[in-house]
Amino acid sequence: VRAQNGSVIAGVRVLLEGTGRTVYTDELGRFAFSNLTAGRYPLRLLRIGYRTVSDTLNVERGASPQIECTMIPVPTQLSEMLITPGAFQVLDQRAASQQSMSREALNATPQLVEDLFRSLNRLPGMSGSDFSAKFRIRNGGADEQLVLLDGLELIEPYHLKDFDGALSMIDADALSRVNINAGGFGVQWGNRMAGIVDLTSATPSNARSHTALGLSLSNFRARTEGSFKGARGSWMLSARRGYLDIVFKLVGEEDPPDPSYYDVFGKVQYQLSARHTVALRTLLAGDQLKFNDDNQSFINSRYSNRYVWGTLTSQLSPSLRVTTLASAAAHRWQREGRELDRFANQFFNRLLLTDTRSLNNFALKQDWTFDFTPRLSAIVGASGRHEWANYQYSRTMVDAGNLNGQVRLTDTTRLSANIEPAGNQLNGYAALRTRLGSHVTSEFGLRADYQAWTSQTTVSPRFNIAIDAASATVIRGAWGYYHQGEGLHDLSVVDGDTTFVRSELAEHRIIGLERLWRGKWSTRVEAYQRLVRHPRARYLNVDGNLNALPEGAADRTLIAPSSASVRGLELMAQYDGGGKWRASSSYTLADARMVIEGVETERPFSERHALASDVTWRANRKWTISTAFTAHSGWPTVPATYSVQVARPNVYIVRRTTPVPVFTGHLPTYWRLDLRVARTFTTQRGVIRRYADIFNALNRQNVRGYDYDPSISLSGTVAVRSFPEKFLGRLPSIGVSWEF
Repeated sequence: VRAQNGSVIAGVRVLLEGTGRTVYTDELGRFAFSNLTAGRYPLRLLRIGYRTVSDTLNVERGASPQIECTMIPVPTQLSEMLITPGAFQVLDQRAASQQSMSREALNATPQLVEDLFRSLNRLPGMSGSDFSAKFRIRNGGADEQLVLLDGLELIEPYHLKDFDGALSMIDADALSRVNINAGGFGVQWGNRMAGIVDLTSATPSNARSHTALGLSLSNFRARTEGSFKGARGSWMLSARRGYLDIVFKLVGEEDPPDPSYYDVFGKVQYQLSARHTVALRTLLAGDQLKFNDDNQSFINSRYSNRYVWGTLTSQLSPSLRVTTLASAAAHRWQREGRELDRFANQFFNRLLLTDTRSLNNFALKQDWTFDFTPRLSAIVGASGRHEWANYQYSRTMVDAGNLNGQVRLTDTTRLSANIEPAGNQLNGYAALRTRLGSHVTSEFGLRADYQAWTSQTTVSPRFNIAIDAASATVIRGAWGYYHQGEGLHDLSVVDGDTTFVRSELAEHRIIGLERLWRGKWSTRVEAYQRLVRHPRARYLNVDGNLNALPEGAADRTLIAPSSASVRGLELMAQYDGGGKWRASSSYTLADARMVIEGVETERPFSERHALASDVTWRANRKWTISTAFTAHSGWPTVPATYSVQVARPNVYIVRRTTPVPVFTGHLPTYWRLDLRVARTFTTQRGVIRRYADIFNALNRQNVRGYDYDPSISLSGTVAVRSFPEKFLGRLPSIGVSWEF
């Protein structure tokens, strides 16, 4: 691949369209695909600073064809350059830069219940569990991440909230790209401490309508899209209907719950003129759970998320772009539950609760991007949101038991809340980006956020720098303050919290290096530190048990640190030579700590060592076989300690207590191996893809936590027995999709 002046171009992304294969040109501008059968293959070449090139590679039987392509340089907008570390690009087949996970790689990777967010935790610094689609970014929880869909913030974008958000509510097939930032992100994003998950929906690329259907053990999905008015307008509709009764039977649940869920995403986009494009979108999602355990315990729950938003993108001049977004959203949480226990052969209500909550908002935001010169650009933006919420909660809990046949334990607590907070949230930001010489780009910005319900204004300075050390080597660094205020829906009324607290503050320090080697290998190393001040107290169920009514569990523990810190080193290497093999491996060394009552302890879910390795074998254009290996250090655990209070002779009240330091034990090392075999059929009526997965193929019995059974003697001495609770064992699954 050469430029117009005849010089070779390294780092050009070359797509062999229709096969999913991607390679990069080496230092001499060369690229190669191996094991191609005879035929015509469309090529697409992409490189930042050059116009995209389309060509055709003709392969004849027994021949080794060669092709030479010329790329025309085009001005690169400084505002579009990636200068922040901690960034990962996923799915985008048309991106000119290095991909962390291509769509082909995602489709080939074994996935439990076909969930995008579960696949993202294979990236370095990301971690999750078998049961939840939520993932942590450098030990930062899901509530510390900003999730966006086409510019709109999504609140709790997970299905099956009673099971810690077992699935995400966005179908990967409806997306064109996912940008993740694990820290050091710019001032245009705020009110989150850990990271950004920026989702962009797909837009039809031609006038022909397109439909896709899919069926798996967890859901049925459908997507249809097309264009109108001579391709000036486009539309897309994506829907899923979920069912998990088959999965619960496969994992051996004797009395499985009966959850159901759905999500619908729709978009209409129209180009008003050469300068203005308008779009209207909606996302609807809902969940329902009914669970009755032999008429002893039950839970009925319903959740709904509804969004509608419109955007206007205006290219007012070659150097000025304005994006305006107006939105409305409504969220509902409803739970009703009961847990029964037995004393002296009689059942009694150990726990009764009703929980009804809502959150509504209207929002408006506008972003201005100025590309003054090839060496100077600026971004300015502001947004406002009016929110109102409602909390109605009541709970009665009674603990009683017959221990050693003689001793009765009793403890009754009642809790209720009925509050209606409301207020405005405002923010504004500005940043200046400069190109210093031919190799260095820097950006400095300021962000201000205001929350009416805390009467607090925060200011966050941030700085980013990128250095082009060589033609295929980039060094990036970042420093900044990242405030996170308590959301209007974040009050833990289930634990008695009714007052909002001050914003948390995280200071990020990050430096990373990324290099492309000979067009086949890419490597990346990144070191980071996140210092947290004023961390918000949170309640956790520390024993690792799944509980649809977590506030009633004995392991419910208040974690109230005065400060916290996370630091780590991430390594990642990827190989794709355009042939039969593709591989990716990452390793993370991390240390996550917090201070509670002046004593340092590990943070929950801390993973000292973490490893992920994926290997895919493309047997031919039809068959792929993939393996995915995951391992990490065992999570910190809290020892089960109890206090005993004498209510009257031979009657004791036993309560779970929190030791200091808190997390002093560890689970055993976690590891598992997943497998996937996929087959593609190309027919006159479209493309059919089938796959078979085996999750945890070696049936590793990974421990997720412990169940504790305390007993008490007549003298008041407590003895505790522990029983390990396991993650998922071997779980096979199949699925099929048809695109036409």
